[in-house]
Amino acid sequence: MKKKIFIFFFLFLVFLCFFLLLYFKDKEIRELNKNLPQGVYFEKRGKDLFLINKLDGYELKIPESWGGVREVRYVEGELSFQAKFTDDWVAVNKIILQDQKITIDEFVTQKIKALKEGKEVKGKHFSPFAKIEGKEVLNGKKIIKMVDKDPIIGECFVYYLKQKNLIYEIYSDFSENSVRLIIFNFRLLHES
Repeated sequence: MKKKIFIFFFLFLVFLCFFLLLYFKDKEIRELNKNLPQGVYFEKRGKDLFLINKLDGYELKIPESWGGVREVRYVEGELSFQAKFTDDWVAVNKIILQDQKITIDEFVTQKIKALKEGKEVKGKHFSPFAKIEGKEVLNGKKIIKMVDKDPIIGECFVYYLKQKNLIYEIYSDFSENSVRLIIFNFRLLHES
């Protein structure tokens, strides 16, 4: 009889430990996902943390150097998230173009011109001091880099990439390296 009680108690403890391990392992993910709309969520794949955004058509791997994500917000199509162990942050904004034939160069040039003229622009509104800093291919994606050197707010690094009639505006005023890491780990959901 004592042997049966011991075995039952041992199995109960194993089951309890397994349940608690799963609960606490997923607690961080549940906490990040709780205020996000349906279709936008974090998930773990092995040791890596991924952000999946089905509403805006992309996913990205959170840089390991961030140690995870401390805070995330999704407001009016703009997703911003902050590194867990630093003040590093990045925002991703999707812009839908009416004309699919417009090039990324034309879009950014028109945006800078509109900013200088004080007109409304699609996407994030930057200062009239913004200018194109260069073009490159990063992890197979053609991007345009814009830097906004606002004398009051400071420097903001903005990268643009285009897919069909969508332009993704990825920016941060904390670190250009973080923006580059996000683009490097950025994948459109309909890509293979």
